Parts: sequence; structure tokens; C-alpha cells
Amino acid sequence: MTKQKKISAKRQELRSTITGSQLEVRESQGAKKLAGYAVVFNSPANIGGAFVETIAPGSFTQTLQQDDQIMLRDHKSELLLGRRSAGTLTLTQDHKGVAFEVTLPDTELGRDTYENVRLGNLRGCSFGFFVRDDEWSTDVAGNLMRIIKDVQCFETTLTSMPAYDQTSVDVRSIRAKLAADCDPDDVNDDDIDCDDEDQDRCDCSCDECQDGDCSSCSDSECDATDCLSCPAQTRAAHMNLLLRRLR
Repeated sequence: MTKQKKISAKRQELRSTITGSQLEVRESQGAKKLAGYAVVFNSPANIGGAFVETIAPGSFTQTLQQDDQIMLRDHKSELLLGRRSAGTLTLTQDHKGVAFEVTLPDTELGRDTYENVRLGNLRGCSFGFFVRDDEWSTDVAGNLMRIIKDVQCFETTLTSMPAYDQTSVDVRSIRAKLAADCDPDDVNDDDIDCDDEDQDRCDCSCDECQDGDCSSCSDSECDATDCLSCPAQTRAAHMNLLLRRLR
């Protein structure tokens, strides 16, 4: 495996923990509780077909010492289930990952959540975070690999669906950042012109690209060669640019 430089997206990211979450229901002195793993370490995940990501053991040490976290339903702030600073949510890091126990509120939301976990309708977790430290590399087959070493976690969520849509946004954001940070000496003219004052604006006609936000390109048929985040661009083209920037 070849080690490469660190390049983080510097934006909020969401990931899902479906396999390994081990959700279970508990009752103690009349209070309904849920427990499981919000994060699983050393579990490679394919992120949008662009790279394989692994969260390293110990990556939550700093955030669990310094930051407050909340637990939600389906990433909706109005569906609040618990908060660490209120004593209703406990997060504990061990060798496997980040385990949680949440004491559910005696509300319709709390009772509904408890019953759906008991029935198996709710089976997974997601978590929201900023990356403080990560490392990129390529394996012997040339696949792009990412190890997350330190995060700032702000949210955990009980969810019935993985955060695949948000993951796709993360992939586009990382690609856009790599392109925006490029050095003219490292990139061929055929890929992107780094000296152009309007390098964030491509030839795509969608509103997002015209506003300079190629990472949110809405034209699924886009064929603009300088729109590095358009969904129609080939995976190979993206990987070539990413690998050059990471070397």
C-alpha cells in the first residue's frame, strides 16, 4: 500500500452503521432505553464507489472528551432522543467502536422509536462528523483508500435507511476540494485549468454550476470536461485526478 498526503473535505459528513450496530432494547426502573454501536472501527466501507474508508480505533477520543453529542431520529433536529450533556445519552469508545445507551423520553417519539427497534424496523445508526485528521493511500490494485484518524462528532442518529444520498454529496465535495486546491504544475490542461479565475465555474448550463457550485451539479447529462463533480463524469477520470493530487 502506498501512503499519500492528507486531504480532508473540511465539511460535515454523514456515515451509516447498519451492519454491526447491534441495536437492542432495555428497560430500567420504568425507563425505556436503547443500546448499540453508533460507530464500528476497522470496518471498510465503499463510499460512493470512489474510495474505501475505514475509521480507526481511537478516532473518537478527543471528541468524546471535549464535545457534546445528541441522538436524533433520521437526522432531524426536531426528533431529539437524547443528549450527552443532559445525561440521557452515553457514548463509550472501546476496541470495537463507539457504543451508546440512550434513555428515551416518555413521549410519542420515544415510545414509537423503542417499539420500532424492538420489532426490527429500526436497525441502524448514522453519525455526523467533521474530519480532523485522515490519511489517504492507494492499495496494490490502485484503489483509493481513506483512514479516518480523528473526528469531531456532533450527532448520532437512529435510522432505517443508510445515508447513501449524503455520502454521494460527501464524495462530490471531496472531489471539488481536491480540484480547487490543485497546483497548475500537477494537472494537465486536459483536466482542469488551475490558473483560471473562474476555475469553479464550468461549461455546464445548470444553475448550480453557473453559480460556481459544481459539487451540487444537477444536470445528470452533463458532459462538461471541466465540471469535475458532475454525476455523468466517469469514475476513471475522477480517480486519475484524485490520485495525481494525492501523490
